[in-house]
Parts: sequence; C-alpha cells; structure tokens
Amino acid sequence: MNLDFQNITVSNFRSFVKAQTLTLSVPGLWFMRGHNDVEPNLGANGAGKTTVWSALCWCLYGKTPDGLKNPDIKPWSKAGVPEVTVSVAVDGKSHRITRRATTNGLSIDDVECGPDEAAKLIGLEYDVFINTILLAQGQPLFFDLSPKDKMQLFSDVLKLGRWEDYSANASKKVRGLEDLAAEMFGELAGLTASLAQAQALLETTRARAQEWDTARKERSARLEADLKALERTLQGLQRRHDDATLASDGAGAELKAARLQMPVLRAALGEAQQAWNVEAQKVAVAEADVRRLKRELDAFERAKTCPTCGQPLKGAGKHDHGKSLQKQLAEAEKLAAKRIPKEISKAQLEAQVAVDRLQNHMTEFENIESNAQVELGYLGPKVAELKTQITGLKEARIERDDERNPYTEQIQTLRRNTQKLEVDIRDLKEDQALAAQKIEHTKFWIKGFKEVQLHLITEVLQELELTTNAMLAEVGLHDWSVTYSVERETKSGTFQRGLNVLVRSPANEQEVKWESWSGGEGQRLRVVGALALAEVLLNYAGVAPSLEVLDEPTRHLSAEGVQDLCVFLSERAKRLGRTIFIVDHTVREGNAFAGNITVVKTAKGSIIKQ
Repeated sequence: MNLDFQNITVSNFRSFVKAQTLTLSVPGLWFMRGHNDVEPNLGANGAGKTTVWSALCWCLYGKTPDGLKNPDIKPWSKAGVPEVTVSVAVDGKSHRITRRATTNGLSIDDVECGPDEAAKLIGLEYDVFINTILLAQGQPLFFDLSPKDKMQLFSDVLKLGRWEDYSANASKKVRGLEDLAAEMFGELAGLTASLAQAQALLETTRARAQEWDTARKERSARLEADLKALERTLQGLQRRHDDATLASDGAGAELKAARLQMPVLRAALGEAQQAWNVEAQKVAVAEADVRRLKRELDAFERAKTCPTCGQPLKGAGKHDHGKSLQKQLAEAEKLAAKRIPKEISKAQLEAQVAVDRLQNHMTEFENIESNAQVELGYLGPKVAELKTQITGLKEARIERDDERNPYTEQIQTLRRNTQKLEVDIRDLKEDQALAAQKIEHTKFWIKGFKEVQLHLITEVLQELELTTNAMLAEVGLHDWSVTYSVERETKSGTFQRGLNVLVRSPANEQEVKWESWSGGEGQRLRVVGALALAEVLLNYAGVAPSLEVLDEPTRHLSAEGVQDLCVFLSERAKRLGRTIFIVDHTVREGNAFAGNITVVKTAKGSIIKQ
C-alpha cells in the first residue's frame, strides 16, 4: 500500500495557536531547526519543532509519541480547541484526517468516525508508526530497548504471541479428544443392536408395498395410452394450425408491404405515361405540319399569284418561296420520322408492367390470407377441444400421482432410521479413527507451533540483519557488522525470551553486546538499527510511506559523523523517493539538504517558515 503524506496543519496545539501548515510532499532530505524569540537564551529549544511531529502522531492515534492525550496537548495559552489536520493519499486516493480535542473528535474526509479509523486507513498501528515513520525525540530507539523489550516489540508488531496461544490450545484439544474417544466406544455397541432390528422390519414392509404398486401400475398404463393418442392427434392439428397462422401472418406482411409500394409504382406509371403523351403529341404535331405543308406546296406550284399578297408569281421570287416551303416540309418530315423515343416507351411499358405485377401479387396473397383464415376458423375449435380433453387426462394423472402407497411413509421412516443408524455407525468409526489421527497430529503441533514461531522470528531477524549491515558502511562504520541472537528453547522445553544485539568492529574480533558501545559510534548504531527495523516492519506491514522523521538523531556525533549521517539520509531519500526530516537544535548546512524549515516561537505562538 502506498502511503503519501501531503501536508499537516496544526492549531491550538501546545505552543501553536494560529493554524500553521507544513508541506510533507517534496522528496529529499529536509532540515528542521528552531528559533525561540520569546526566550532567546534557550536558542532553538522550546520553539515547537518536536510539537509538529507530536501533532502528527496525535492526529493519527489520539496520543503523542510520549503518550500525551487530549488534556496535555492543549495550547499553553489555554485558548481554543486543539485541532490537527493531516492530508494523506492512500494508493493514490487523497484523504483528509482531522482530529479535535473533543468527544468523537476524529473525522476522515469530513465524516465523523471512530477513534481508531485513521490507523486502519493508513495500515499502521501506533507501535509500528513510532518505530518506522516517526523516530521521536526522547523516545528509546530499537537498540535502546532491553533484550526482553526488543523481543516484545517484535512479538507485538508481528503478532508472534499467537503461536504460543496456538500451542496451548493444541494441548487442551488433545485432552478433549482423548475423553471423546472413550465415549465413542460405548456408543458404537448400542447403535449396532438397533440397526439389526430396524433392517428386519424394513424387509416385511417392502413386500406389502410392492403388491400395492403392481395394481397401481396397471391403471396408470391405460391412462397413459389414452393421453398419448390424444397428444398425437393434437400435434397434427397444431401443426396445421401453426402453418395456417404462419401463412396468414406472412400474407398479411406481404400485403402490407405491397399496399405501401403500390402508390409509389402508380406515381411512377403516371410520370412515365405523361412523358410518353408529351412525345406522342410532338409526333402528332409534326405529322399535321407535314400534311399542311404538302398541301401548301402543291397549291403553290399550281397557283399563278401569291395567296397572301395577290401578286403574280414568277421568276426568282417564286423560286425562293417554293424553296422555303420545301425546307419547312423537310424539317417537319424529319420530326415526324423520329417518332416516340424508345427509352420513354420502354419506361412507360415497364411502369405499367410493375403495377400489373404488384396487383397480381396482392391478389395472390389476399387469396392466401383468406384461405388461411378459413383454415384457422376450422382448426381453432378442434385444437381447443383436444386440449381440454388432454387437460382432463393430465389432471387425472396428477390425481393418480397424488395417490400414495400406504406403506411408503412407513418404509421411508424405516429406511431413514436404518440409514441414519448406518451413517451414525460409519461416522462414529470414522470419528474414532479421526480422533486418533487428530490426537497424534495435535500432539505434534504442541511443539510445532513453537517451532513455527522460532522460524518466523529467525527469518525476520535475518532480513533485519542483512538490512542493518547494508547500512553500516553508509554511515561511516566500515567493516562493522551486527548480529541478532534470538530466543532459544531450553532443555525443559520452554523458550527463553530475549533479543540481543551483538556488534563486531575492526577493533574487536569477538562480538560484543551493543550496550558496550557509547558515544558517536553507539549513536550511529542506534540510528542504523532504528532505520533497518523500520524497513523490515514496513515490508511486513505492506506499506510504502513517503515520509520519515528523525528528531535529534545527531547526539554524540562528531562533525564527520553528522556529515556521514546527512549524506546517508540524503541518498536514502533519493533512493526511496521519500521526504525525510532531520529535526535538530544545531544548525546544519550542506548540499545534502533539499531545504530548511524553521519553527519560530513568537509571543503569539509558534509559526512555521518554509
């Protein structure tokens, strides 16, 4: 699960009065420092740096890393109700978590919810959070815990204690199974005697039931024969009825389509006929002109004077006028010879044929529809009558089926009793065998669960050891190594609980307990152990957070040690894509930092300068 912290807003929380917001979403190593304007002699102390991260923890879990709850986190000015809002994205979905120091003060996305819902949302319990994301000021780191407390932390976070509970439950279960096996032996003898008696009575009752069934079968055979005959007749009539229905529906559909098409075809015919008439009229006019011009030309040739002006016709004038009439006659004859165009005649003929064909088609389907309706009118009552007769026979069959053999119930009761006894005997024998197997298997797990616990611890600590040793050189501890020694089973069969941290350095050939180290080397080991534990716990929790806070991790470190730590954390931030904050009262400079955050305590409360 990806857990991306975006920002935190704090108001009325200890030294904070007015709302202050800190951005948490910019990857890199960030240095948080403080400045106390109210009490300058304190320097960076009391500015409110640690308060920011206490507010983050309180918002998510209702308590700070040092266990403070609502009454203890009120603003020192006693004004206002403490309120902290954390914006976080879980697998890409943004959420707004707000906690106020009131009853039912937790809300997620502005919806009031139970006090533990924020922890459920981010997938981390309190103990995991303060050992992974927030390494708080003044709180013991992993190496600081006693061997017993180290093991207890692992047990609580990884829920290892459940394996001891499983072992105790297995021992208790063995005792119960042994008592149960003894009871089964006596019960089996009683069931065997009852089974023999029930089987004898069942055979007698079955013989009587067989006689009754024989007579009933004869009656049933006659009824079934009559029913099959009627059903065959009905099938034949029903097929005819269905065919007639299909024919009627098909003819109706065809007629509907034809009636829609007929106006279209008639309109087309009208247009074709009109075009034909126009061409026929042209031909008729041309033929009339031919006849008229022939008469005029004949009269002109015989006439001696112009029929128009009465002047004598002679010479060039007569010749020209005759030539004009001949030209007009030739043109009229040419037009008359053309006749009606074939494509127009063809279109008129095709349109007429289409109308006639569709009309014949409609007449054909009207006849089909009419005949089908006559057939349906005849078959309908016949089909209905047969169905009524079949229904009567089926009801008679139901009544016959409802007849119950007077011995059936008795047989069923006896059979159930017999079967139950057989099943009970079989189950009891299986239970006896299963109980014996379970006793042996469960005895194995009395010790097996403890071995699983030890194996799981060993596996996790191996991962922790690898992770720890991979970080040592990065903080300047070259050729150093850390080994974790885990709980071991004693000769009495119990487990000695404890987790020791053993360190080997270039200066010592033998491993020595971490508690032997102090000063700067011990501080480097503390930080590496805490960060390695954080990675392992987050891995097992399945959570990939974007935030990591180390509050005053540089105690006892030399300048070189501080530089090594800052470079290591800067590379860690880049490698993991995290936003890592170092909180310290001493000013740190260098290229390792992505930027600085200053918390300033003023007379009006602490403020955050980004």
